[in-house]
Amino acid sequence: MKNEKDFDKFWTIGESVDAVKIKLRRPRNVDFLLKILKETPYNIGKRNMIQYLEEAYFNISDVAFKYIDERKKKK
Repeated sequence: MKNEKDFDKFWTIGESVDAVKIKLRRPRNVDFLLKILKETPYNIGKRNMIQYLEEAYFNISDVAFKYIDERKKKK
């Protein structure tokens, strides 16, 4: 940023945004992060919190990729 006036435009989307391409793909090892985290010291009821995180991770991933697949079909 050259000066403080540029901060007003920092989040403005310019023409170059069309050049940005993000390709999402399913990860090869979906539970890699969860394996690293292992069990937490916290339980919710009889289940360890990592089990809830694992369930949430897979559900969010499924919804995201279903959305992507639907968008591809519309093109």
